[in-house]
Amino acid sequence: MKTYKNILLLLVFGAMVSGGCDVQNSQQDSGDFEQIYSELKGIWQPVSSQSERPVDANFDGVSSTNMLDELTNSQNYTLSVRILKKEESLTETDYRHVLAMPYSVQVFPVEASPKSADFYINYIMNVVTLQFEVNQAQDAFILNPKSASEDQEKHPFPESITLTNNRLTIEVTMQKELYTASGWHTVTIKTRYSRISETT
Repeated sequence: MKTYKNILLLLVFGAMVSGGCDVQNSQQDSGDFEQIYSELKGIWQPVSSQSERPVDANFDGVSSTNMLDELTNSQNYTLSVRILKKEESLTETDYRHVLAMPYSVQVFPVEASPKSADFYINYIMNVVTLQFEVNQAQDAFILNPKSASEDQEKHPFPESITLTNNRLTIEVTMQKELYTASGWHTVTIKTRYSRISETT
């Protein structure tokens, strides 16, 4: 009889411990979500964009590493970060968060030549939606490769997206193929964004 009572007590104690762990984990998840939500959700504006080497992408005769100058209107290309709760995902396999990534696309004649009299170059903004999660250290985005654009030439998948300056800055690193005054060049560009709005 004593053995039966001891087993029953052990089962009850085990259930209490298990339940307590579940509550603790749930609170931890909620806390992480609230912190990420409050720090990252919203609209982010580029404050700097630097290429690894100078290029003349706006055809003004001056090469520069400042892509906010070289890529016309790119200073207005904001990115949008949506932070979703788990129950807001469509399926269990969906990533929880969504990033609307801006891309500057060059438009010019097919047979482009900067020396041609009818040469022109325009820049338009395309937006690609990427799914992501925040890593455990909360200093980088883990991107879902399946959410990359099918047109990798116009919309190359970012090499990395990191959170710097106590998560006050988002830094996006990617390679981009640009048509410049000296021909085609592939350059690595690092763009830093700061948040200007908490709503999307």
